Order: sequence, then C-alpha cells, then structure tokens
Amino acid sequence: MILDLDVGNSLIKWQLRPRAHESIVLRNTAESETILAAQLRLIDSAGVQACRLASVRSDEETQTLLTLLGQLFPTARILQAQAGVDCHGVKNGYDVPSLLGLDRWLAILAVHCRAGAQNCLIIDLGTAITVDLLSAEGLHMGGYIAPGLALMRSQLTSSTRRVRYERCEGKICTTLLPPGRNTHDAVERGCLAMLYGFVACQVSLAKQLWGSDFQVFLTGGDAPVAAIELKKMQVPYEIARDLVFAGLDLACPV
Repeated sequence: MILDLDVGNSLIKWQLRPRAHESIVLRNTAESETILAAQLRLIDSAGVQACRLASVRSDEETQTLLTLLGQLFPTARILQAQAGVDCHGVKNGYDVPSLLGLDRWLAILAVHCRAGAQNCLIIDLGTAITVDLLSAEGLHMGGYIAPGLALMRSQLTSSTRRVRYERCEGKICTTLLPPGRNTHDAVERGCLAMLYGFVACQVSLAKQLWGSDFQVFLTGGDAPVAAIELKKMQVPYEIARDLVFAGLDLACPV
C-alpha cells in the first residue's frame, strides 16, 4: 500500500491505495497533526510499503510529520517531494527553482501530463490563490500569488476596527454583484468581486500570450467560485481535483 499526504496551509489531506494509479481504498482530511496521528493509527502499518509527503509548511512542521510517519510506519519508505529544475518534460520557471511552492510544482507536473502539448492556465483557489502559466512545450512561465477568499475576509475583520459581521453561508452571486447595504453583503460581495476580477485578469493575460489556444484548470476549495466568472466569460475550463496527489506519482515514483 502507498500512503500519500498533501500537507496544505490549512488541512492535511491523505489517501491510501494499493499502488500508484490504482483505486483509492481510503482517504480523509485532518485539521491538525494530532487528528492525523489518530487517523493513521487505524491503518495496518505492516501493509504500508511507502509514504509520500508533499508539504508547504515550515521545515520544522514538515520534519515533525516525517518523524510521525517514521514512527507509525517503521518499515515503509518515506519520500518527501521537492520542487526541481525539471521533471517529466516540465522546466521550472522560477529564478531559484527550489523556492517554487511544492503544491504548485506538483500541480504543474500533473496538468502537463494530463493536457499534453497544450498551453495551460492553472488557478489554485485555496487559502491563497496561486496562478501558474505553462506553455505547450512544458516551460513554466511563472505565476502569481494572491490572498484567497477566506484570507481576504479574515484580514478585513482582523486588521480593521469596525468591520465586523456574522458570516452567513448563502448562495454565491452568479450575476452582477449589487452594492451591499449592510456590512455582511459589502464584505462578501467585495471579496467576490476581487476574486472575479483577478480571474478575469489571468484569462486576459493568457489570451495575450496564446490567443484562444490554452486550457484553464481550476483546483482548490473555491474552484467552483472561480468557475462562475469563467462561465460568464464563456471561457472553457476544467475543475481538476487532487492535482498534488497526481503530481506525487510523477515526482516520487515507487
């Protein structure tokens, strides 16, 4: 069995499967290392031959997780993915390749493998929104990083004195965003307008580079929100789940 872990800024996602590219037999998410440890202790350690870790957290936090995996699965190979200069026909576009976020690197590898010789715009909408442009030849052309929806909201409430409101989980506006007549609507619609504008900006840039010859891949928890703007713009897109796990297969073959 292979245990894969995608350690993000907010959540730790993991999955267990017999071998690479085979069906997943178990998957879950954990909000902390303590919860993760409790979940993983339920797995038969003798049946796990390899653990593959993709972490965007600090070196200290990542080492804690590596130590945990070594304790829980003492006979397994422990592999930690790293951003490289090139891999599977993709060339890292960062000035210092190792500084490219690992989640972005793995997503780029996965998209290139899936799309083949196609220009790609990759937008990951999680705690942060990251954008990467990938040419049909496999050249990573760089990208952008911006705060995600949740981060925009939290910064408004934590960095101002009077922007306070109880958030209501409601239907996302799919047409024009009318001005809010209360703080809740003003903040929620303002953050959505910023996200929609950011997505439209990225599509405009891709069109300048490639005309209509590109594919848009959305991933992350707020991908359906970005999809609303792309639909309005009549831009084809694909919501691609688990790109980090797919990239792990390429970066850390077992």
